[in-house]
Amino acid sequence: TNVQYEELFDKIDISKEGSVSWDQLAQHMLLQFYERDDKVKSTQLPQWRDIRMIPAPHKDVIQRVDFLRSSHKYVTVSREGTISLMSTDLEVSRTPPQEANNHVCLWNPYVMSKPSGVLTGHVAPVIQVLFNLTRSQMKAEVKDRVLSHDRSVTSVIFSWQLNQLLTACQGSNLSFWLIDTGQRLRQTPNAHGDAEITTLANDPAESRFYSGGTDGIVRIWDWNGHMYTSSTVIVQILVLKHSLIACGFSKDITVFRTNSFRDIRIKPGEWRELDQHRDDILAAAYCAPHYLITASYDGMIAVWNISSEVCTRKMRQRCSTMRRQASSSAGSGERRRSARSDRQQQQ
Repeated sequence: TNVQYEELFDKIDISKEGSVSWDQLAQHMLLQFYERDDKVKSTQLPQWRDIRMIPAPHKDVIQRVDFLRSSHKYVTVSREGTISLMSTDLEVSRTPPQEANNHVCLWNPYVMSKPSGVLTGHVAPVIQVLFNLTRSQMKAEVKDRVLSHDRSVTSVIFSWQLNQLLTACQGSNLSFWLIDTGQRLRQTPNAHGDAEITTLANDPAESRFYSGGTDGIVRIWDWNGHMYTSSTVIVQILVLKHSLIACGFSKDITVFRTNSFRDIRIKPGEWRELDQHRDDILAAAYCAPHYLITASYDGMIAVWNISSEVCTRKMRQRCSTMRRQASSSAGSGERRRSARSDRQQQQ
């Protein structure tokens, strides 16, 4: 009808020139056709063929299937180390078994009796190999770069200068790891005796690090594992410019002055203002450049001026109902200390 022709004309004559060329009409019709075709394809379900079970020589889970364009064959790799080549008709042509190891093997798809090259040096299983064709480089992804401790890991710090990772575990062991290879360089057993190491902190200059444990002692170490070197459980250590802050299950802040680090055993200094928290301090954070923030078990957050060591503000995190419950639970700190002592005796 005339109305439909007018609507079609208005759709094509976007610039309102009053005329439409044949090319504009053809282009509009093609666009409508493509849009209609895409809509039909998106609503239609694919017609899959029936599932076909292909016999394979693998005895474990198949981890990778890839297509080799040079030989027009499929290659499959399973967990136990079997490599299988299949034709485009999915018929098995060659199968080499390979023992599980930490090597990267290079294979010729036409000669599968033995690898044409073996790359060694990894200390953990290789799970993937990637090629960068533009740079003619190969990269191998390793499954586990860092070996595990015998006990649960409690804290981890990293040295950017040495490219080393330091881990501490419940068994009071310190382990130094090389990030590139996952090799353990050294281990310091019984760093805190029979006590559990609960936290680690790195010095800003990375010349030393600090460890705190359930024995209430903060020890100073260098990255060679030599020890330089309050009785509460240390749960957090903050390294400031001129001091070291240690917080644990205590109501007060413990501070160590860096000018006394030349001594083997360092005594804590005096924090100017005390008795601001009514319950044990469980967390602390440094807000550069002037403030220290501490939080206690009863929900109170205190803001301290580091220069004057005076509490400038107090904030309550919990509601009044929870405060009444906390105040009515007399001796909560003693029960927590007793529970920790019983747990340590069981270990």
